[in-house]
Amino acid sequence: MIDVRNSLQTRLTRTYIGLAVIPLIVLGLLVTWQGFLFEQEALSRQEQLAKRISAEVDGVFRGITEEMDLLIQLEGPEGLSAKSAFSPLLSFIAHDFIFEELTYIDKNGDELNHETRLGIVTLEDMENHQDEKEFQIPVTREINYFSPFHNYPATGEPVLDIAVPVTNELEGTIEGVLIAEVRLIKVWEVVENISLNRGQSVYIVDANGWVIAHPNRSTALGRVFFTPPQTPGVSTGLDAPVVLLATAPIRLGEQNLTVVVEQSLPEAFSLPLNTIGMTLTVFFATLSIAILIGLRSVRQIVDPIQDLAKTARAIRAGEWHQHVQVQTNDELGDLGEAFNLMVSRLQTSMTNLEEEVIEKNQAEVALRQAEARYRTLVEHLPAITYVDDASTNFGHTLYISPQIESLLGYKQEEWVNLEFENWLKLMHPDDQSTFLEKYTQCHFEGKPLECEFRMFNAQGQIIWFHDQAFRLNDQNGRPWIIQGVMVDITELKKSEEEIRRLNAELEQRVLERTAQLETANKELESFTYSISHDLRTPLRGIVGFSNLLLNNPQHHISEEGQHYLNRVNENAQRMAQLVDDLLKFSRISRYPVTKQAIHPTTIAQEALDDLSLEVNGRKLHITLGDLPPCQADPSLLRQVFANLLSNAIKYTRNKEVAEIEIGWIKHEQKIAYYVRDNGTGFNMQYADKLFGVFQRLHSLEEFEGTGVGLAITHRIIQRHGGKIWAEAEPEKGATFFFIIET
Repeated sequence: MIDVRNSLQTRLTRTYIGLAVIPLIVLGLLVTWQGFLFEQEALSRQEQLAKRISAEVDGVFRGITEEMDLLIQLEGPEGLSAKSAFSPLLSFIAHDFIFEELTYIDKNGDELNHETRLGIVTLEDMENHQDEKEFQIPVTREINYFSPFHNYPATGEPVLDIAVPVTNELEGTIEGVLIAEVRLIKVWEVVENISLNRGQSVYIVDANGWVIAHPNRSTALGRVFFTPPQTPGVSTGLDAPVVLLATAPIRLGEQNLTVVVEQSLPEAFSLPLNTIGMTLTVFFATLSIAILIGLRSVRQIVDPIQDLAKTARAIRAGEWHQHVQVQTNDELGDLGEAFNLMVSRLQTSMTNLEEEVIEKNQAEVALRQAEARYRTLVEHLPAITYVDDASTNFGHTLYISPQIESLLGYKQEEWVNLEFENWLKLMHPDDQSTFLEKYTQCHFEGKPLECEFRMFNAQGQIIWFHDQAFRLNDQNGRPWIIQGVMVDITELKKSEEEIRRLNAELEQRVLERTAQLETANKELESFTYSISHDLRTPLRGIVGFSNLLLNNPQHHISEEGQHYLNRVNENAQRMAQLVDDLLKFSRISRYPVTKQAIHPTTIAQEALDDLSLEVNGRKLHITLGDLPPCQADPSLLRQVFANLLSNAIKYTRNKEVAEIEIGWIKHEQKIAYYVRDNGTGFNMQYADKLFGVFQRLHSLEEFEGTGVGLAITHRIIQRHGGKIWAEAEPEKGATFFFIIET
């Protein structure tokens, strides 16, 4: 398809229009330049007016400070501080209407005299100004101070404070400060009396953008804000949406004022706009005429050529039967006949060529797809793939994958241009000979290469690689290339080294712990021997002698003595029971655990049979479920069931009908056996004490026992690699769960 923008018709049209428009463009540029000069001239007039107003306003404030200096010279510190109906300050306020207040402050910042136009200032109203700028700047820097503008409370108009230092002319020292609250009446008069052009406006703003002076005084009294632009020119104005604006600064001590002169854009550019409007009218009229003439001329030349181009596009689209209709005998007619002849010849050639192109395209597509799959695979493998020359140049790299940069820090181009000798130097010296031998066999003999070696990356760090490569021959059977893959096995090597280190460390720890365990076992055996022999004999003696005293009628023992002997006998027997339980607990730790496949249902039933004496005369309802088999030590598991069932029987003693259930549940994908009762239960906040040695949650008066049974149960479950826990609620029973690791 023809690009209309670059067609012959478009180019000829551009040429005609260009020839007609260029003079008009030059004329338009001249008019535009003249308009720019008009703008600069108007802006210059605005700036001159702003500077004139700035000078007049500066003169107003300079005159005010000179009046204050004259008052200081005439009255001196003594006159300024005088308080009377005809004090100089009050007379000065009455004389000049621009002063609202006058205050004289001594060198310590205290007010000595304060006069105001609107009222009387009492001694209680006088303040100390020592921390204020209006006192500090005149005293320390001996210069006049101008405060920021603010509203006067009584009138609402903008005012400022002017502070002038009072100097002792004889001693040259600062005696105080004269402060005046000054109105802007004279500044307003300057702004109001300026002669302005049509659409022109002038006003003054302070550093915060507050309009403090304006020909319309309501604007100054209404706290209107406007921020003038940094540079003069066309801008948004205060009194008009779009204006030509110029500014001039006024410096009052630390205060910056800006005089703004603006004029509405239509009024400022009235003459240039009229001139430009007339020029544009002439410009567009002439341009329209030139375009019409150009289009008519172009059409007469281009139409025959477009017919020829249309036929050519149809033929290019495959419509070979199309021919140019020759209607003239000029050069365009000869061109059409030659074009028709060329099309006939091309039609024959294209038929043959299409068949060849189809075959070639199919082969190229298949080749590109295969290459793309191979390249994608190579460049996304977490390894370095390389191709070396195997025909003539030993060790020369023809291609290396981009992973060379991420694994070793070298660019692909840098590595390909590296000589084999230099490449070999980047390998660890201890691995060079083995690799060189296997690479040589692969290059010359065609043997597959497989080895591990260490390389130094660009930062000097060692990287382990596992290299596998093989040689390929060309279609004539001659060596062609060596293709290989280098896999980063650094982390694998680190893991192997860490495993070796941990194994060695583990073996050492096992030896140390074994020695410690043997020592502890010996100490435990010694402790067990002491308990069984050294404690049992005294306890038997206490029990025996107390029984002799109690059972021999010859000893006249009072009832109180008999009570004490019974208490001694009972405590000695309980002490003997504690010793037996402690010995049993210690033997559990040394008892060998022999796991085998068992049926917990049978073990639990045997434990119940052993406890038959404890249930005589009681109403018990015991439910024994079908418990899944497990791998455990039969005798130790029987002890677990015996302890848990004994507790369940004991703590349901106060129930009219005791309910005891033995069952199992699934807990965290494991089998958990449980023993549940409806007995006394306990508070779960004390559950952490259940499995400690000699830990009890009930008193001896309530329930007998030594507090060792659950500790033994806990130790047995631990030795089986499992865990035990309980859930309970006071007076609602308890459930003990345990898991046996198989």
